[in-house]
Amino acid sequence: MTDQRRPRSSNAATYLALASLLAVAGALLFLSYLVLPQIFYFLLVIVGMGAFVGLHYVVWGWWLVRRPYEEHDEQDEKPPSAE
Repeated sequence: MTDQRRPRSSNAATYLALASLLAVAGALLFLSYLVLPQIFYFLLVIVGMGAFVGLHYVVWGWWLVRRPYEEHDEQDEKPPSAE
């Protein structure tokens, strides 16, 4: 008899740790911005590169893969017809 709620509680702890990490990172970035206002442009470049990578992930990873790999392999291995 296994408890079905166990994965949910471990996921909640993971999300809490991730949110805490992001909050600490945001606070450190804010303090860095107070000391060095030019860091805003550096962060803008990093966010732009992340958006570029994310866009390519969506285009090449989701939109262009519409059929299963097994179906793709079967079509590619058929011999050409001699007409």
